[in-house]
Amino acid sequence: MKIYLIPGLGADGRMYESLMQYLPDAEVLDWFVPMPDEEFKDYIDRFSKQIKTKEPFAIIGNSMGGIIAVELAKRLKPDKIIIISSVKCRKELPHFIRLGKYISLFRSTTGKFYNVVNRAIVKLLQLRSEKKFLQLALDMSKDADPEFMSWAIKKVMQWDNKTYPHDIIHIHGTRDTLFPILYIKNCIRVKGGTHLMMMERSDEINSLILAALQK
Repeated sequence: MKIYLIPGLGADGRMYESLMQYLPDAEVLDWFVPMPDEEFKDYIDRFSKQIKTKEPFAIIGNSMGGIIAVELAKRLKPDKIIIISSVKCRKELPHFIRLGKYISLFRSTTGKFYNVVNRAIVKLLQLRSEKKFLQLALDMSKDADPEFMSWAIKKVMQWDNKTYPHDIIHIHGTRDTLFPILYIKNCIRVKGGTHLMMMERSDEINSLILAALQK
């Protein structure tokens, strides 16, 4: 079965390095720059063209990569879909993200501003993390395209999804401060897991992913 990995927003394939030791044939689908004023559904349609659907396949997404995975699964019907530290529908987004849709400050700020905010969020999320994981998260955030960050965050705030595949496997940490467990339904709970647990607790998360793929 072909496996496609989608990183989180402000991240790239480096976050899956440990998982790819077990899945060497997996393919990372990195983000690409949207067209001017591109709608989210049109971006998903273009993104979907990277996936070969004539063979069995699985999609694994982390954080916003999980949101992309949900949208892809509704179109492409993968054999397996796994999301980590993510959300399945708008009701699972915290109120501060949902409200961003209606606040003009967030709709008008620049991409550079979002990059600064993203790096600050990473630091706040991981004050207790091992230094190497925090540094990797900061490095990926620094390398992210600022205009893409601006576009993508606005699309998350506007995301209005209500449906998702019934067999989706959702792995979520109980200490995720970006997507609090309070709003998450029907998930595999990782006690003490944070939003960046894909990297900082990779052995545990990899085991859960590999077990899910084998079911």
